[in-house]
Amino acid sequence: MKSFDFFDKLEQKSKEELLEVATFMKIPAGMQLYSQGDICEDILFLTKGRVRVIRQHENGQSVLLYY
Repeated sequence: MKSFDFFDKLEQKSKEELLEVATFMKIPAGMQLYSQGDICEDILFLTKGRVRVIRQHENGQSVLLYY
């Protein structure tokens, strides 16, 4: 977390709380993190690589929203 610009601007208590609950994970390339309609209960902080966000339409077509 310390590599993010916002971290140094947090109050000490907030830094401690964030570090207490944060989990570092290496995600394999191509792994699907969420499916359309899933409830995202976490915040992801990307430190390396990129994430592709796709919207699946009812007709089966996929549209790339952003990287």
